[in-house]
Amino acid sequence: MKKHITKFTILKALSFLPALLVMSMIFSFSAQDSGESSSLSEQVAFYVIDCIDKLLNLDLTVLQSTQAVEQIHTFIRKVGHFGEYMLLGITISLPLYTLYRVRGKRLFFIALCFCALFASSDEIHQLFVDGRAGSPKDVLIDSLGAFTGIISTQLLCYILRKCITEPLQLHHCTASKCTQKM
Repeated sequence: MKKHITKFTILKALSFLPALLVMSMIFSFSAQDSGESSSLSEQVAFYVIDCIDKLLNLDLTVLQSTQAVEQIHTFIRKVGHFGEYMLLGITISLPLYTLYRVRGKRLFFIALCFCALFASSDEIHQLFVDGRAGSPKDVLIDSLGAFTGIISTQLLCYILRKCITEPLQLHHCTASKCTQKM
């Protein structure tokens, strides 16, 4: 018996493509040796310091900018970890919530376990990259980012469902007349 493939089936199959793209991005960042990784985060830190300097009219010297970059470099790296895993948490939980109708604690558990396992495997991967090391602290930061993304997605989807989708479903219009469910 052949199974009929619908647009919805294709949409469900493709729904995790954004998560796969985020995972490949994370993997590529982890595959950078220590020099490349450090250089990238220093560039971001310089950009942040430059923006703050311009925004607040601080007129920092090159030495002051360099010292500021050194002070925030580690923080920038950890924010990067948090942010990329927050994005992973969103891209994992959004299709589970909307297309697969996984909700509540079950969604939270599935998505967080997946993200934490991926974070652990990512840190193990870094053990095999020149100049890099795996860190349980980074797994915790990554998991907190995923937690934030998952909770944010659940909250936003819940609000949208309760404030928009369900109220719209209360009103059913037919060609001849509109009725309201009680």
